[in-house]
Amino acid sequence: MCELAVSSSWITVDPWEPLHKEYLPTADVLDHFDQEINKEGGVETATGERKRVKVSLLAGADLMETMSTPGVWSPKDLDRILGNYG
Repeated sequence: MCELAVSSSWITVDPWEPLHKEYLPTADVLDHFDQEINKEGGVETATGERKRVKVSLLAGADLMETMSTPGVWSPKDLDRILGNYG
């Protein structure tokens, strides 16, 4: 469904997360995308050089509010998410 919704030359759908049957913590998903996008030095620019991409979490206020609710997020994951992708 997502692939059908995206018809763009610069946006793609990665099936990695939905191919897993188990829950994947958000921090692990963000790490995956950071590694996949930047493993070869980032993206190629118009001049042919490679530039590292900053992966960021885009979230609504409802999700952000859960980050201050005790027991919802692991402190370790919050440190990783907010420190690397916030």
